[in-house]
Amino acid sequence: MIGDIFSYFSNENSGFSDDIENDGKGLYSDYKAYSNEIGFTEESNGLTFTINDTIYDGKTVTITYTIESEEDLGDGSFLIPSPNIKEMKAQGGSDGISKVADKKYVGLLTVSNLEDLKVDKVNIDWDINKISITDMDKEIKGNWNFAFSLKATESNERFVNKSVNQHGVKVSVEKLSISPMSFVVDYHQEVSDSVKNKWDEAYVKLTIKDDLGNVYDGQENGGSGIDSYNLNFSKTFQKIDPDATQLIATPHVTLRNFTSENHGEVTITEDGEEKVSSFPTKPRSAPKELVLDDIVIDLKK
Repeated sequence: MIGDIFSYFSNENSGFSDDIENDGKGLYSDYKAYSNEIGFTEESNGLTFTINDTIYDGKTVTITYTIESEEDLGDGSFLIPSPNIKEMKAQGGSDGISKVADKKYVGLLTVSNLEDLKVDKVNIDWDINKISITDMDKEIKGNWNFAFSLKATESNERFVNKSVNQHGVKVSVEKLSISPMSFVVDYHQEVSDSVKNKWDEAYVKLTIKDDLGNVYDGQENGGSGIDSYNLNFSKTFQKIDPDATQLIATPHVTLRNFTSENHGEVTITEDGEEKVSSFPTKPRSAPKELVLDDIVIDLKK
């Protein structure tokens, strides 16, 4: 029996990290101590679904859950409908599921508010009417319905407003939101016309370390913007070392062009058939990787 699903996913490194060396604890290692134990269980059509623990940091709702089935459902390649969070008009997130025993699975789901708006309380409706097992081409229909509310953990916002502008890409770290178990970085990217003329897309990924040498595990919360060049992002990182006096954010930029393999659009014909058409706009070329100068953030003021 797994008592702390948060730590399980941190230790398993199941698709939630930056693939970089860190202190071995992982993003979710400190979440259990500050989470809300829910323990809601619904049974339907031979499958038991339990919500274990939840936490809301003012930006992201994180939910751990357990699935137990009367039959084996493979290695955990599930597709589950997302929760409805009334206060989040624009949402991003992720869902990781792992098989831990015969016919038993655990999951960790995140849903993030893409708007720059902190809501102190969220109301969650998670109505699941089917679970798709993708690697078995199987679908289980049922009724697993949950409703609950969460208050945000205490957090301290620190406005940073520091930026770096190199190679035609400007990255600005706007603020930190520091909670007892993690911190969230809000950042923005802008791209010059010279880069737009050569590349179809720019994507910035932040890595963060501190002045003590710690490298922080992180999970991207998604982003939004007016096009594929000018975007607002947020990213959640593990708890800050209390002895750290500085965070060092390093922007990693990927520039790429659209091809028929990585980009396209789907239109529905009058006969109701899907027609896929790609529209690369620049000459075919390999993606270009850039590392910009560090942005140093002082913690002790």
